[in-house]
Amino acid sequence: MSETEGFVWSARHLVWTLDGGRTWREITPPLADDAVRIDFVTFRDNARGWALLSSTSPQGDSAILTLASTLDRGVSWVVKQVPLSDTDAQGYSGRAAASFVDSGLGWVMLRLASSSSASVGALYATADGGNTWARLPIPPAGDPILFTSTKDGWIAGGPGGGRTLRHP
Repeated sequence: MSETEGFVWSARHLVWTLDGGRTWREITPPLADDAVRIDFVTFRDNARGWALLSSTSPQGDSAILTLASTLDRGVSWVVKQVPLSDTDAQGYSGRAAASFVDSGLGWVMLRLASSSSASVGALYATADGGNTWARLPIPPAGDPILFTSTKDGWIAGGPGGGRTLRHP
């Protein structure tokens, strides 16, 4: 953003400041009900942003993940479901990250439930802004990601503290 622009989120709210935090404007994506929470937010610049929203299936045994995207600093949002495999939906820990290099090409990393000595993840990619998703091979860890180009990305965490990912 800039020295005066930025955002803060909690499980149910996303707010934006233009004046270094003196005032804040609510820009929360549409949440279908009280069970939906915001798991992750990122902005590529001062207008384009993405939020990962999650809730529990009606049966209560798996997660439903949606991606909300904005091109106008949260004035309006487009919400699309991220179709998770059954195993990933049942194992989702509530921790996720997203990284987009442009409005179309992006990745979502899910942290899956595992032992305290392991970091297990599931990595999904989209090339069309979230209309379709592909599950990628198992990543080295289920920790936050940052892609800097269409081919190069970073994962922070795991046993080595950080790894470089290459997207084919």
